[in-house]
Amino acid sequence: MLPIKDSDPPNKFTFATYIFIFITSVIFFIEFLTPDLDGFFKVWSLVPSQVNIDKIVTWYPFITSVFLHGGVMHILSNMWFLHIYGDNVEADMGPILYILFYIAAGIVANIAQYVLNMDSTVFHLGASGAIAGVMGYYLVRFPHNTITCLIPARYLTTIELPAQAVLGIWVVTQFFNSWGSLVATQSKGGVAWWAHLGGALFGIIIGFLFNIWKRKKI
Repeated sequence: MLPIKDSDPPNKFTFATYIFIFITSVIFFIEFLTPDLDGFFKVWSLVPSQVNIDKIVTWYPFITSVFLHGGVMHILSNMWFLHIYGDNVEADMGPILYILFYIAAGIVANIAQYVLNMDSTVFHLGASGAIAGVMGYYLVRFPHNTITCLIPARYLTTIELPAQAVLGIWVVTQFFNSWGSLVATQSKGGVAWWAHLGGALFGIIIGFLFNIWKRKKI
């Protein structure tokens, strides 16, 4: 099921969302030109086992890894989801708060992945955690929107579903996948489920705080 559009796009250009898409795309192009990609990822992606709390330089990947991606489908899917949900969130927050929120969501997501997978030697990278924060916020602030989704049936078709259903199912899936990865006996690594869940919960909390703030302004 692939989201195509939402029912209530903002009536103004949301430049910060597309700045993030542009910056992430440029960095992906730099990755493509890098002769030693493993070395590049070793420096800029989050490798939990390499984090040393006493050395600030090892903290940088909690931010830099958000802008890295491991392949074409990885970046395309992430940027598409950011395009679908990010414009509404930016319009609701304003560009400055949105920029801070997106970066904070990425950091929180990476901290969640690190805390629950400290011994991992796998490169953790991608905007998924930050975008999960955007989706969590959207779930709280735009519960009555509908999402047009592309679904495979006997042939490709579209269906409109409530945002609460689409994003609620996604959050629940991340929860079960996160716990599944925690109890799995296989080697650590793979999809950063805890980053997804951590980012989503951060976005949900910020969404509820915005609800309270908006009510007090009325």
